[in-house]
Amino acid sequence: FTTQSQGDPSGLLNFLAAGIDDTIDGVCDTTSLPLDEVKGKIKAFGIAFAGPTDSVHGVVRDASNFQIKDYPLQENLSRRLRKPVFIENDANLGVLGETWKGVARGHRNVLGIVIGTGIGGGLVIDGQLYRGSTSTAGEIGHIVIDETSEVTCGCRQRGCFEALASRRAIARELHRRKKLNGPSDLRWAENNLGSSELADYVKHQDPDAIQVLQEAIGHWAKAVFSLLNILNPDIIFFGGGFIRQLHDILGDGFLDPVRAEAEKCMNAVYESAGKKVPIVVGELDNPMLSGACLLAIRGRRESSSREDIMRALTAEISAREFDLLQSIYNYSQPTLISKDPGSDFHEDQ
Repeated sequence: FTTQSQGDPSGLLNFLAAGIDDTIDGVCDTTSLPLDEVKGKIKAFGIAFAGPTDSVHGVVRDASNFQIKDYPLQENLSRRLRKPVFIENDANLGVLGETWKGVARGHRNVLGIVIGTGIGGGLVIDGQLYRGSTSTAGEIGHIVIDETSEVTCGCRQRGCFEALASRRAIARELHRRKKLNGPSDLRWAENNLGSSELADYVKHQDPDAIQVLQEAIGHWAKAVFSLLNILNPDIIFFGGGFIRQLHDILGDGFLDPVRAEAEKCMNAVYESAGKKVPIVVGELDNPMLSGACLLAIRGRRESSSREDIMRALTAEISAREFDLLQSIYNYSQPTLISKDPGSDFHEDQ
């Protein structure tokens, strides 16, 4: 589903719930299974969210595209769906998905760079998603790569990676150049330059589109040089729908300028045991979906309801022992252990 901008939390919640309901209805239509049976098979939901999230507490921290801040999405959506919900930044889940099922399988230190409307990043370190102290690690779109630039980013800094080299930045620059060259042509309006349109102009060798893309790739290369030196990963992959379209048109060689810049790193950074750090394109059609599935699987294993815990604890105890356990649980204060052997609360018991 195309994500519509939402001006308030209730709008976002309704949008997500409606999308999930429509998907469940689609499963029912495809399988001919009754609705209750399909819902009964669902154990948890994983949500890939486009913005900084606090995955531990399930809070959307700063969703500028939705005008929403510090919203407890996990709690509210879980209440709405009556199932456990787990949320995470979408770029993080894209990296997790590629590490689990995609191009980064078998690697323990992975950097993913997602080129889209903005530029997102995700890190897997020692096999684990790295979130940072406030769950916002990986915002590589806001590293400054040209401090002399006049282009202002949404974060109010000038010369950010995202402001210079995202798909939106490419569209903006192409629009500017075409406007200089002649009368107004609606084909070159920014809102008409999506991923597919930009890729098509590249495919048909539009000289301005080619030049703007080459400049953006130069910015990708500068960013990768710095990130290689900072992180020393096993593999770097580029992801996002725009990247995959470029790869289909231009082949793997369109990242050669990035690899050439990486060659400027010290050997110890870019090469180990005669092997260079792979800089590749992600292979999954929807790595964020795979990452969200893994998030739900892991989250479901790691979190249990009170009923799950009680069921596990009481599986092999007698009715009397259950009554004792329930009595301790129901009493909100610590229970005194008795010295009297006849007491239900004797230390041996």
